[in-house]
Amino acid sequence: MKTLEEMINEKRIMFNRREPKYNNVVILGGGGGSGKGFISEKLLGIKGKTFDVDVLKEMALKSILVKQKIKSKLGLDISKLDLKNPKDTTTLHLALDDAGLNKKYKDTFIQSIDPNNQHKPNIIFDVTLKDMPKFSSLCQEATMIGYEPKNIHIVWVLNKLSIALEQNRSRNRIVYDDIIISTHKGVALTMKEIFNYFSQNSEICMDGDIWIVFNVKDEDTKLISSEKGGSYIEKATYIQLKESGKKIKSLSEFSDEILHKIEHYHKL
Repeated sequence: MKTLEEMINEKRIMFNRREPKYNNVVILGGGGGSGKGFISEKLLGIKGKTFDVDVLKEMALKSILVKQKIKSKLGLDISKLDLKNPKDTTTLHLALDDAGLNKKYKDTFIQSIDPNNQHKPNIIFDVTLKDMPKFSSLCQEATMIGYEPKNIHIVWVLNKLSIALEQNRSRNRIVYDDIIISTHKGVALTMKEIFNYFSQNSEICMDGDIWIVFNVKDEDTKLISSEKGGSYIEKATYIQLKESGKKIKSLSEFSDEILHKIEHYHKL
């Protein structure tokens, strides 16, 4: 009989059929409000350094130096912004971009990793993956600092767009509905392009696992919490499109139900 730990581990997504301790990169993509943070914490069989631009926004609002820099350069006092207002959320994002802080945050993150280290830390890029150039940039930066293409993986977190819109409106940082919609459609187009690259045996900068995780709460994923404060995933719904170093699967290998589910989730 399997132990509880073995049963729980079966719910987790592994990379290269294991839980790697170092030298792996996961590009965790998904539209706004899709629940990437939940999947990263509860379902991915990997731990490591996480790059998340939303963290920069939180840091900026707490940092006196960042506030002063933006005030000096742009004449904007970000401490007065109300991130429950999507207009102010957009203003903050543009301010960080205009001040060069988004780029600096990413450059600092990449530069913190020693390319000569044989045991480089695992990296999780928590991104929307809304366009192909940004995906290619992440892959290229990862390979430039020594991560092998077979150890660069993709996990697409796919929630129903209607639910993502609802979840966005209940967050501490609300964006416009149009942004949520565009990110969901954008990542779907990026994934389609990646699929086509592999199907046509075209050169691409990663060759690791590719997973799709369906993430409607209690329908696709179910978290069980104990009275003592612990929790575990009782149910998880995901499919693997590709294994590391191998060809991508053909669409004919998946049922019409799965294909319909993928198409249905990113449409209103």
